[in-house]
Amino acid sequence: MTQTMAVELASVGIRVNAIAPGPVETPLVRDMHTEQVRTKWINAVPQHRYGTPDEIAGAAVFLLDDSQSSFVTGQTICIDGGFTAAGLLP
Repeated sequence: MTQTMAVELASVGIRVNAIAPGPVETPLVRDMHTEQVRTKWINAVPQHRYGTPDEIAGAAVFLLDDSQSSFVTGQTICIDGGFTAAGLLP
């Protein structure tokens, strides 16, 4: 959908991108993720940690800054510690 919308809206100057975060350490996640869930995520993420809200925000700031990202459209930026790159793990 991101790519389709990017192509359709490019002619009117609209860029369409997506941010796909992995597990992010937030107060809600701290309350909801049991130790078992945390262990599964940490084992599944190649960097063996949760991300931070600042790491996700950095991508959003980059995409909002036309001086840095005006030629970026149709992309999904995975900020997931390598989870997507690792593919399906056993």
